[in-house]
Amino acid sequence: MNSAITNQWLGRIPLAPGMPVVFAVNFDVQDGIVNGMVGTVNTIYYYTDNEDRRHVTACVVNVPNSANTALPPLPMNQAVALQDTISMNFTHPYSKKHCVIKQTQIPLLPAFALTVHKAQAQTLPKAIIDIESVQGTESPYVMMSRVQSITDVLILRPFSFAKITMHQSQETQEEMTRLQQLHNETLKRSQPQPMPVMLPRATCGTCKHKTKPSMTGDDNTDNCAHLRKR
Repeated sequence: MNSAITNQWLGRIPLAPGMPVVFAVNFDVQDGIVNGMVGTVNTIYYYTDNEDRRHVTACVVNVPNSANTALPPLPMNQAVALQDTISMNFTHPYSKKHCVIKQTQIPLLPAFALTVHKAQAQTLPKAIIDIESVQGTESPYVMMSRVQSITDVLILRPFSFAKITMHQSQETQEEMTRLQQLHNETLKRSQPQPMPVMLPRATCGTCKHKTKPSMTGDDNTDNCAHLRKR
C-alpha cells in the first residue's frame, strides 16, 4: 500500500535509545509536537507476547525544539509517543472485495534521512542534501534553508544547473494563483464602503429656485423649472 493509505506507518519499527525519529502525526500542536518534528529516542516501553515478539506501547522522545513546557513527571523538552490505531481501506486485487485493516502502532518513523516534505519548517544543525534527485524549484530551496550556515550543508553529488533554474511546478503555480485570488477578495471585502454625502440645497442664480439635495456634489440646477420650459 502507498503511504497515503498507511499514513507512512511501518509494519515493524526498529527502535533503539539515541536513535533519531520523526513524529508522523500531530500530538501536541501547542507545544510543537507535530507531524515532522524530529527528536531522539530516550526510553521505550513495551510488552512481550507468547512468541517473544515485542510490542511497543509508548516511547519517550527527546525533542529539543519543543516548547518550554514539561509533561509531569517528564523533564523539559521530552514528549511521549503513544499507540494509535488507523483503519486502512482497500480493494482486494483478486476477489475485488472491500477490505478494512486496523493497525495499532507508535506513530514514529526513523529519521536518519528525511524527505523534503518532512524537513519543512525544521532547523537542522547539519544536513547532507541530494539536489539531483528533486523535481521543481521548491525542493532545492527547502533543502538549502534547513541549516543556519552554508558551512553546515553538504551536497551529496553533482547536480544539473537546470535543477535550480526550472519553472515552478504546475501545482505550485495553481496554488499561488488561488492564494492571490483569496488575497484580492480579502482586500476587497475589508475596504470600507463610502457613505453618501448629502449636500445642502443649491439656489439657481436665474430663478432663485431651490434644487433638491445632491449626492454627487453638482449644484443640480439643470433641473430648474425655467430651463425645463425651454
